[in-house]
Formats: sequence, structure tokens, C-alpha cells
Amino acid sequence: METMKFKGFVGSIEISISDNILHGKLLHINGLITYEAETPSALESAFHDAVEDYLADCEARGINPQKPCSGKFNVRIEPEKHRAISSIALKHHTTINALTKEAIDLVIEKYNSSATLKSHSVVGLQ
Repeated sequence: METMKFKGFVGSIEISISDNILHGKLLHINGLITYEAETPSALESAFHDAVEDYLADCEARGINPQKPCSGKFNVRIEPEKHRAISSIALKHHTTINALTKEAIDLVIEKYNSSATLKSHSVVGLQ
């Protein structure tokens, strides 16, 4: 999924072929805020307007605009993988949690390096 960033918020970029329109929604927020436009530059403007409107609404209502991430989540994997990672953790005198953090760091590094080039603008959709 392609995304845009503005004032620390992330918005999705989606295409509806049947409606011939670009649309998206603010991600990681408390609520559902959507936007749409006919061109990439108009979509970026609509996204910025959506962020500004969302911030103003949150301030008026006295609520936290960002959806908080607690740093805790469940991971479900196949029992064989669970057994394998448990064995690796024991062998290396560490924990499954530490290995999971290491794996996540590697994934973030991998995808952030390629996403940085793509997420600065929506012009590539033209």
C-alpha cells in the first residue's frame, strides 16, 4: 500500500478503478477519516485537509488525536516455527521476545529504506 505523511500522520493511497477516483483514509487514529480526489496532487491536498480537520475536531472535543500503540501485540505462528524459535532462543541464551524484536528491527530497516523513496509524494501515481 502506498502512503503519504503529513504532520506525523500517515494516510493511505488507494485507487477505485470502477469509480475512476483516488481515495484513502488516515491510518493509526482514533476514528475513521477518509478523503478522495481525482488526481494525485488533489488527493495529497485532500489528505492535508483531512489531517487539519481531524486535529481541529480532536482539539474541540478534547481527545487525543493519535491512536496509541502500547508496544504489545500477539503473534500467531505455526507450532513448528514456535518450537524452532524456542530452540534458537535457548541455544543463544536469549528469549523469544528478544529474537522477535531483532526480527522486527530487520524488517523495519528493510522496508523503511525502500519506502523512504516512495512515500515522499503521490506524483508517481500520474
